[in-house]
Amino acid sequence: MADSVSGAQVANIGRRERRRRLLSGVVGMVAGVGLSVVVVAVGAPIWWRLGVVAPFLLAAFGYFQAREKT
Repeated sequence: MADSVSGAQVANIGRRERRRRLLSGVVGMVAGVGLSVVVVAVGAPIWWRLGVVAPFLLAAFGYFQAREKT
């Protein structure tokens, strides 16, 4: 007989770690926006502008991990 999976979630991180991940998301977002402004203002080549993706990606990871408690 197959086990059924319930819709309930169990958090595997505590309140402190969720706060830490949310903070990393906020810091990543601020860094991404700041870097975007600098790169566009300087008129950097497209390859340098692609480097802006990394802070936004880290921000998304931090935010969604904090929200989903994983």
